[in-house]
Amino acid sequence: MATFIIYIIRWAVCLTLLYSLFGLFLKRETLHGINRIVLLFVLISSMVLPFVQVSTKEANIVTQGREMIEYQITHAQNPLSEDVERITTRESCNGVTYHALPVSEEANVYILIAVAIYLAGLIVCWLRYFWQMAALLLMIHRSNRIKIEGVPSHVRVVTNPSVKAPCSWMRWVILNPTDIHTRAIIKHELAHIRLGHSWDMLLCELTCRMLWFVPFAWMLRQDLRDVHEYQADAQVLQGGIRDEEYQLLLIKKATSTGLQ
Repeated sequence: MATFIIYIIRWAVCLTLLYSLFGLFLKRETLHGINRIVLLFVLISSMVLPFVQVSTKEANIVTQGREMIEYQITHAQNPLSEDVERITTRESCNGVTYHALPVSEEANVYILIAVAIYLAGLIVCWLRYFWQMAALLLMIHRSNRIKIEGVPSHVRVVTNPSVKAPCSWMRWVILNPTDIHTRAIIKHELAHIRLGHSWDMLLCELTCRMLWFVPFAWMLRQDLRDVHEYQADAQVLQGGIRDEEYQLLLIKKATSTGLQ
């Protein structure tokens, strides 16, 4: 368990640092294809980097601080030993020996409480996600499948009156029956499928659930969704839909004014 918690902390730190760099240099840019690649790179790299071991010839305060914290977590369930020298003496990855603080009873309690809170939040987040996925699959199962001219054969289009906003997931396009004749909406959802946006979101949802306590994970999720929408909108406009017509459609969907 201690190894898992240490990995989660490293993962959270890597994601925070990498996403902060994205926010500083690229978030306001309109190169949506590049932004998508960078965000996916942040997601994947933050998962992988914690496994990378970096050693330095000389001891530094960052390395020692990290190892001391990880030592405290690793030994949090152990009572304070009488052999203080055995517990407090630790050799770092660069061969330098230093003394770490023993795990006091107070620190032990705080660490165990923090771990318990994290695990409880983790369970809640995953249960909520699985519940949402089950609801989506049930809605698809109860929807009416239709055929629309021009839609690729591997794509399944279904309609359900309970759908308030058109959406897509993997190879499924889910529409309200009133939207089946709106070419722009169908093109928009097909663009999501063609660009593989559902796979991006699966990776992002995994990160958000595992790092539910990190605000930057949820901010990255929203940024990735925005990039997806920009990319799908660009595909629609490239398909011959007039800007004014598409903007009016978006306003209609956003405000639900019933404009014709």
